[in-house]
Amino acid sequence: MSTYQHIIARQIAWAQGRGLPLVDSRGGDRGRPAYFPTITDNLFQPLTAETLECFRNGDGKEIGDYPHKPAKMRAVHSTSALAVNLFQYLGQIGRVDLLASASGLQPQGYAPGAVVFEEKYPVGRGFGIAPNVDVVVKPSDLERPVIAVECKFSEAYRVNESKGLKAKYLSRAELWPELPNLHRLALALSPDDEQFQFLHAAQLVKHILGLRAAYGGNFCLAYLYYEGQGAEGLTHAEEAAAFAEIARADGVLFCAITYQQLISRLAAELVSSHPDYVAYLTGRYM
Repeated sequence: MSTYQHIIARQIAWAQGRGLPLVDSRGGDRGRPAYFPTITDNLFQPLTAETLECFRNGDGKEIGDYPHKPAKMRAVHSTSALAVNLFQYLGQIGRVDLLASASGLQPQGYAPGAVVFEEKYPVGRGFGIAPNVDVVVKPSDLERPVIAVECKFSEAYRVNESKGLKAKYLSRAELWPELPNLHRLALALSPDDEQFQFLHAAQLVKHILGLRAAYGGNFCLAYLYYEGQGAEGLTHAEEAAAFAEIARADGVLFCAITYQQLISRLAAELVSSHPDYVAYLTGRYM
């Protein structure tokens, strides 16, 4: 079984083990049951008004149901649902400093902080739809780096044949000052990425360019992914480490963290004060 299929199967088993109803991708029972009847069924707690507004303003179409196509956030393997389950509550209890420390940053200045989802960071004029960052943590101390989180769950283990970088990014010299190593990587990713099997390196490059346009160098990009088993998991981890080395060579604050690592840190810190939250995360995603 591939890592992609393993993740979906495990999430289905988690739902079934708790007696939670599932439907197929058309809202019925004709195919594999991998969707919840509602988005709320897929979450530790319902979307807050602020989180709901973030997703309404995003470009990922995560929360809208369509004829014969349920909202993406209803899927058991939804990355956006996982991001909400992790970060919405963490923001509410004012403990985003735990993400900062897991990212290799000093945690001071991040509590309480603010958590937003699907925030747009334009690279510049003429680039079309701005990259949406899955989660952004804005510190209470504005001198501390903003933490942008690119989240990957099951989709990280689907080979993407169209994940290269468009040539227009390379034609704009003003994007690349102080980024010689990332520029060389970008050249290798355009028009097609034949270097990385699982890591969507071009997406990470675009995030870095958009974040630099907004914050200069005062940001940290965290790549948060599910650790797979076997050869696929090892390959993905090696690709994330290789990208991290390139980004850091250009002075970019970048870290690759697995959900398992982050949830373990949260559990150790919060198990006594927030046991239901910890039990949900560990029971479902560890």
